Amino acid sequence: VFDKHQTTPYILEGGGASISATAPSGNEDKTTFTGLKTGQQYEYKEDGGFEGNGGFEVFLRPEQSRELMERQVLELYEDGWFDLRTAAFHVSLVVYNGNVKLFGLFGFGFNFDFSGMCHISPSATSFTLEEFQEFKPMYLLFALVVVLTLVFIVAELSNIKEMGLMMYISNPVAIIDVVSLTLC
Repeated sequence: VFDKHQTTPYILEGGGASISATAPSGNEDKTTFTGLKTGQQYEYKEDGGFEGNGGFEVFLRPEQSRELMERQVLELYEDGWFDLRTAAFHVSLVVYNGNVKLFGLFGFGFNFDFSGMCHISPSATSFTLEEFQEFKPMYLLFALVVVLTLVFIVAELSNIKEMGLMMYISNPVAIIDVVSLTLC
């Protein structure tokens, strides 16, 4: 299949390459490849990549030291991740701000044209997980604690009535029950 958008004359006329880190492309090489240095198998994921557009994925753990992350990026380079056939890649970082209960998704798309020039497109968005909750389980849990506390208080009052107050107070287990109920 011939795609005029991938030819040099079209690009020289001012047209852009259709391969992008932010869009699916039929021109992508989706074959599994083996890393040249590590021998690790890298598989294409149809629903992976940036925004689920498909792609090869690698996760670098941000809690690691800078030196270790640099070593991992160098290892990816030596495995053949970055070469003249690389058309685009995307780097994402998710952070959480507990003060405002928001997640931030920051990303940079790196798109390479036919001459090797890199065009960077930053992106940023925020979201909260509260948008996805259909009900508030904390209210249900609070109601359950109140109901169970009332049930236990009624049970202890019935024990006091049956045993008598002096006999109830002399029982160490009963004292523990009363203390735990007062903490609720």
